[in-house]
Amino acid sequence: IAFAKHCAFVVACDIDPVKIRCAKRNAEVYGLSHKIEFIVGDSSKVLSSIADSGSQHSGRFIDTVCLAPPWGGPDYLASTVFDLDSIRCPISMREYLALARAISQKVVMLVPRSVRALQLAALVDQHWDKGHMGTLTISSEFVEVEDVAINYKEKLKVAYFGRQLSRSRVVDQG
Repeated sequence: IAFAKHCAFVVACDIDPVKIRCAKRNAEVYGLSHKIEFIVGDSSKVLSSIADSGSQHSGRFIDTVCLAPPWGGPDYLASTVFDLDSIRCPISMREYLALARAISQKVVMLVPRSVRALQLAALVDQHWDKGHMGTLTISSEFVEVEDVAINYKEKLKVAYFGRQLSRSRVVDQG
């Protein structure tokens, strides 16, 4: 819903039809349903299909991809360090990122708060650059990792992959 407030068009995919039904209702409530196409399906197959079609969906160019992989339910809260390799998906997080980057060089990934920034960097074989706080860099590639807190409590991490995205984000104040 937040993306649809700022973007021309959004493609939303989830394997759970109940979540898609709820998201459709929320889009209607906010008057944004005309800007979102909802797909019930496996996101890896949807990403593959879009990549195969030249980074377009329904005749529209895909500018940015946001990945929100399943964290495995509330069990992730018990671990002090969440391992991305523990996510049970048809493909690995590295493969998800590669599929997303085949569509757009601008990729956002939402992950548990206890994921190590270096593990996110390893998804694209990058190394820590202490020259810029919070940014992992190598040549022209960027991974910027941001901690998201609500009421002073860290809730998740957001990783921004791609030079253009890491420096030009729109922050929803609403």
